[in-house]
Amino acid sequence: MKPLEELVNSLIPHFSFKQGAYYSDGLFYISIGLYKVMNLKKIILIDADVKFLSDVKLLYKYFSEFPPEALIGIAREQQPVYRHILHEYRRHHNNTRLGNPPPNGVTGFNSGVLLLNLEKNEALFIVF
Repeated sequence: MKPLEELVNSLIPHFSFKQGAYYSDGLFYISIGLYKVMNLKKIILIDADVKFLSDVKLLYKYFSEFPPEALIGIAREQQPVYRHILHEYRRHHNNTRLGNPPPNGVTGFNSGVLLLNLEKNEALFIVF
């Protein structure tokens, strides 16, 4: 696990502004380095609270739709969960779509279901 630990520790300072911040826990970065400890080409990461209503194989088929350079598959958030974070920006930009719900809003991304192309991940992080 040493290679994974080194990668995680190199990423944390770039995303966490202080100790104890939401993204200061190494758990948030483990997925980025899975290629270092697992001999897998593709992986689907799913939050523990996700309920499947159909076969996960249907989700796996989306890998075949990735363009050659694709590293990650992630869906847009379907609810305006980030709207409150953008309150200051929205106050100064009355016509923004940021934080608004679909279909015309820009809600951010839902990281609860991720499709990772680990072959591309390795190429991206070869510098670490």
